[in-house]
Amino acid sequence: MTEPLYLWCNNLFDLLYSEINDKFSVIFIGRKFDADILNYLASNNENCISFKHRTFMIDTPLQKRMILLNEVIKKGCINVSRQRIDVDFVISDEKFRSYLNELEIGNKFCYIEKHIFSVSEYNKQTTLSKYLIILCDDFSLADKIDFNAKIGFVLKENSFKSFSSFKKNLCYLDIKGNEDIFEALFECVLYAPLCDAFVNCISSLDGNRSIIYTDGFRILTAIKPLLKVDFPEEVELGRSINIKVYTEPPTGEAPEISFEYDRSGIVNCTNQRIEGIKEGVVNVLLYEKGSKRAFALKRIIVKKRNRITSLLLSDTNLLLGVGDNKSLAVSYFPENADNSNTIEWLSTDNTVATVNSNGTIHAVSAGSCQIICSAENTSVRTEIEVKPYLSDLIIENITTDEIIEIAIDRDIELEISPSPQNAIDKGYQISSSNIMVVNTFGTTIHPVSIGEAEVIVFNNTKTIQKTIRIKVVKKVHEKGSKKKGFWDLFKKK
Repeated sequence: MTEPLYLWCNNLFDLLYSEINDKFSVIFIGRKFDADILNYLASNNENCISFKHRTFMIDTPLQKRMILLNEVIKKGCINVSRQRIDVDFVISDEKFRSYLNELEIGNKFCYIEKHIFSVSEYNKQTTLSKYLIILCDDFSLADKIDFNAKIGFVLKENSFKSFSSFKKNLCYLDIKGNEDIFEALFECVLYAPLCDAFVNCISSLDGNRSIIYTDGFRILTAIKPLLKVDFPEEVELGRSINIKVYTEPPTGEAPEISFEYDRSGIVNCTNQRIEGIKEGVVNVLLYEKGSKRAFALKRIIVKKRNRITSLLLSDTNLLLGVGDNKSLAVSYFPENADNSNTIEWLSTDNTVATVNSNGTIHAVSAGSCQIICSAENTSVRTEIEVKPYLSDLIIENITTDEIIEIAIDRDIELEISPSPQNAIDKGYQISSSNIMVVNTFGTTIHPVSIGEAEVIVFNNTKTIQKTIRIKVVKKVHEKGSKKKGFWDLFKKK
């Protein structure tokens, strides 16, 4: 029912009894002002044994909804006819006139035109407004007025504020003196004239598809959480995409929805998925199951895609040292694929190696990971191993701080340990500065002739180098030895 409650509520309880033929209880979901009217009527109806009021799940005040409607009109540059609302005011005392003179109500879609009368002036009028508000010190004043308005309000100054009664489409309200009068007046015009103007404006926009399916417009009339669907604008031919149905604010399980297409055979939709069946464009209206009013309109394009089907990287395995940078090149097939802009790079462990959007790898620390290159549903990967660089070559059995004497008939085997042991460049070589004096084979130093030379130990990248100074002699005299050579016996003392 779209008519205001005040137009039909007087007959409601008699109609209910005629249908039920028994006493009944009423649970009303709606505005408090409407509930106050119905509660009064229920308490005065012998067949209604109880009345309960529940608010809407989304109980946004009308005043806020009107502000939102103003914003929708302004933001969308929508042309609407500004409705004039005539309201008659009958006052029992001139003291009320000053309040009414200060009352100015208007917005982008309506405004209040005030007509202020005394009782005698009002009763003489031949053209009366749809809405009447009476300001008085005694409710009995209403009995002196020839009431022909659709809805009226009688406001009486009192020491308290309350809803008093509802008789012959007149709402009787006690208001708490001067401090309450503006609030009461605004509440009255909100209830009837402004609410009617709000409904009329909403109805006038109902055919504007560019706005009626937007959340900003839907919230204007929402009395329960908005039903929403995350829906794609584009679907690939022969593929399906998940859709998400939910409410905002959340209410648990979302209701089922149904779909209406302006062209059949383009897509197929369910509560969970949308499938592209045929190339083309289709407009889809979405309905909450059981509702005759659509809550959303979606335009969907079904395209035949030319996706990347395979990717090829320039390297499938890489060994890097900590701190190294290495760029991977990627090629794809077909070369005219329409999703080459979706190529992405990913490291499975950024503590080992990172990769940027251009495929450049940076080795961070020792370890293993994978670098993955993907384009939507296709991917390829490179195995990465990162090792540290050599920090030292330790010669265990010879010092490099002094000259080493070697007898010409004796080889020396070097004991060399790289540090760290897993260094990427731990391989090393040994060379001699003079192979006519000292030659090297693997880790062996082999004296060739009497003389001096340098043996150099260095890693393959030549970042670490150790020098051993060698002196080749006929025979090495051990320190502290008392043995003398044969010719020493003939030397003079």
